[in-house]
Amino acid sequence: DPEKWLADGCLKIDRNAGLLLNLVNQMLDLAKLEAGAMPVRMTRSDITLYIRYIVELFQSVADSKRITLNYTPASQAIVIDYDAEKLMQIVSNLISNSLKFTQPLGHVEVSTSLTGDGRFELRVSDSGTGISEDFLPYIFDRFSREQTSITNSNPGSGLGLALTKELVKLLNGTITAESVVSEGTE
Repeated sequence: DPEKWLADGCLKIDRNAGLLLNLVNQMLDLAKLEAGAMPVRMTRSDITLYIRYIVELFQSVADSKRITLNYTPASQAIVIDYDAEKLMQIVSNLISNSLKFTQPLGHVEVSTSLTGDGRFELRVSDSGTGISEDFLPYIFDRFSREQTSITNSNPGSGLGLALTKELVKLLNGTITAESVVSEGTE
């Protein structure tokens, strides 16, 4: 049917254009970060509420993949200075990656807390495919993608986590990853 073929083709073009735009934007953001030209715009409010908002943006994606997405906020409000735009990029990238590599009926958990020394901590963990011990040290490197049958079937450029790391660094934070193959990643 020519109409179905045209409709399917238009959807593919739209999806691929979106992927290319995202890739270009990530490359531009990395270039700005390298040049020291990315401004930080801090706002002061309860960060746990903002993270709840971000998590809720992904609820329909999780539901469509039959993945349980939970958010466990800190037991108290955490009013701190943060850059909302950059935090959106960071948290969105982490949740998106977790959803991408978690199978149906799996789970993604997001939590916030204050550490013993008063630092804000965000954790994103999943029951996904996990990352091999050999590849784990390289996940924040640009264009790095572990070559497995799972990763090869999921589109990606290997820029998202590199950008996430640079944004975290810009906000004077640190990011680490732990993973067990076939059990998940945090």
